Amino acid sequence: MTTMTCSTRRRLLESPRTLRRLPNAQRDAFILVALDRVSYADANFILGVPQGTVRSRVSRARARLRGAARLRTVGNSGEPTSVQGAK
Repeated sequence: MTTMTCSTRRRLLESPRTLRRLPNAQRDAFILVALDRVSYADANFILGVPQGTVRSRVSRARARLRGAARLRTVGNSGEPTSVQGAK
């Protein structure tokens, strides 16, 4: 499992609008595993779904959040604004 940096975690917690855009099932699994740091085994018990389902929901949520972050970082030139001097 990839670890989330403190700044990424803080940014997500401070931006509930980003999390609200996720489907409910993905959001619930993501919050438990990635933000609350609940194990997949515990999350599957809490959510009442198989552990594989929790893993896929978290994975899909991460992919959606990465996609949303990419869209926000693209400037008018079409190049990511977060990468300076790169072409």
